[in-house]
Amino acid sequence: MDNKTRGFKRKKKSFLKNARKYGKKGKFGRGSHINEETYQYFLRVLELDKSGFDNAEEKKIFVENVFQQTVGEELNYSYNQVASRALENILPFSSDDVINRFIEEFDKEIRVVCVDQFASHVLQKLITVAADRNLREPGGERLWLTKVALFVLNNIEEFVWDQYANHIVRTVIQQLGTHANNHEELKKVLVRYSRVLAGLPQLRDFAGSTLPSGLLQVSLQALGEHSKPLIERLLADVFRDERAEDSESEVPTELSCEASCRLAEAIVATVAAHHPSLLTTVHNQLSQGRVALLSLHPTANFFVQRLLQNCCVPSELEKIFDELSGRLSEVLSARHSGVLLSLGQACQRLGIQQHRFMKELFQCFECWEPDDRQIKSVWQIATLKKFSENDSEQKVKVQLHGSLLLQALLSFKKPIKIVQSLLQMPVSNLTYLICDPCGSHIMDAFVDSPTVGEKSREKMAHRLKGNFVTLSCSKHGSRALDALWAVLPCKLREMIATELSNSRSKVIADNFGFGVWSRYALDTFCHRRADWVAAQEGKRRVQKLFADILPANSKSVQ
Repeated sequence: MDNKTRGFKRKKKSFLKNARKYGKKGKFGRGSHINEETYQYFLRVLELDKSGFDNAEEKKIFVENVFQQTVGEELNYSYNQVASRALENILPFSSDDVINRFIEEFDKEIRVVCVDQFASHVLQKLITVAADRNLREPGGERLWLTKVALFVLNNIEEFVWDQYANHIVRTVIQQLGTHANNHEELKKVLVRYSRVLAGLPQLRDFAGSTLPSGLLQVSLQALGEHSKPLIERLLADVFRDERAEDSESEVPTELSCEASCRLAEAIVATVAAHHPSLLTTVHNQLSQGRVALLSLHPTANFFVQRLLQNCCVPSELEKIFDELSGRLSEVLSARHSGVLLSLGQACQRLGIQQHRFMKELFQCFECWEPDDRQIKSVWQIATLKKFSENDSEQKVKVQLHGSLLLQALLSFKKPIKIVQSLLQMPVSNLTYLICDPCGSHIMDAFVDSPTVGEKSREKMAHRLKGNFVTLSCSKHGSRALDALWAVLPCKLREMIATELSNSRSKVIADNFGFGVWSRYALDTFCHRRADWVAAQEGKRRVQKLFADILPANSKSVQ
């Protein structure tokens, strides 16, 4: 162990000892007392703030009155649990004079405030408000954010291990990243943070611990284009490739640990956004040759998901797909459906390997052969159940990942198998799917997909005939019915309107049904059908006229 490492560990041990002494048991922690009257006052402040105000003027007067009571007691109140919560909530609504007053008082004991379990939260809010308002340090020319950032930077090796100071560091870095483009001095401080973080000793220990890892994740996001030195250091020291000849059968320690795996995910997201040329390096170093193994691991599979979500090079996606090929059934059995979803969305986004993915997905759900099983594919994917796992179809819950996967498949270049499965599904299952909170969005994808033909949408309307009342009286079914209605010709709208008007009393007695009745102008349909038909035909002509201009989600049901 070198002298630098020993010195760092001594600092960490000494700091944690002092933080416990002063931050929790001493004068500034739970030992900070306010009298009973003040305690009850701040309880009322919290209650009033939670109940809300009739207008902004009442809120302003309320905030001014509260901060008049804090003059000379800013620190003392901030060290109290109830008072600190009240101050934290209303600080954003205070005047600049009040913020400057708190800044001046907090500067006197900022080190102790950073490690206090209550005052640290007030400081976080103060940093955010001061940064948004570009407030400068009392009697100085620099922004106060610059002063706090430099203080935190000088103590970062100690603060990183404290549960309260750690979040102060995160807040400072986030505010630097937000405001650096508008202030040259903040940009210089941000670049300095990048260099200091990249040069921290024991960075490998940081990556494997929850608090330091979280700080590094926030830092990567906030540093943006300035994050390259930190990323390169992490790849070189923390996630360096040390695999032996037989290591492809083992998940790397860095990806099996939750803290370091989340850090690896943050690296992928930052690299994709700001340094795309490094994405191949990340894949080669961390996952090449063991993507399938990582996909089966309870923690590392999230890294694979993030890698797929940020993949923007077709050749890279093909490499990852090759490693997953033939293993999708195992991934599904491990209940890591997010990997299947991310792979499907990547194929849809990049426009490659779509037929191959659909075939392997059907095989994964045991719906590829014999051919008659393909009709079951939508139901199996929506519920994330293999064909052999079905017991009672109506009791199976529609899964979010299954719904999202179907939405991606409907946007493939040739979604014919999914479309056929939807149209040939038992009507009871189809209605159940459309009325489900997750499943209802499948109708949006079906309607909006440029590769689903108009005839298929019309077949869907005919398929649902006899169930429009059920759909209209469902929260999610009515929304899906609106999506279908918006793309149907007048003749089929008239078919739906006729069915709904025949059950008028049932439809209008339901909250969602009454909304459908109003949106479709069914009173006009019942009493002046010719006028209703003319209006619908006119709206369809307008929709077609502006079809190339308006976005797909701008369709109206009116």
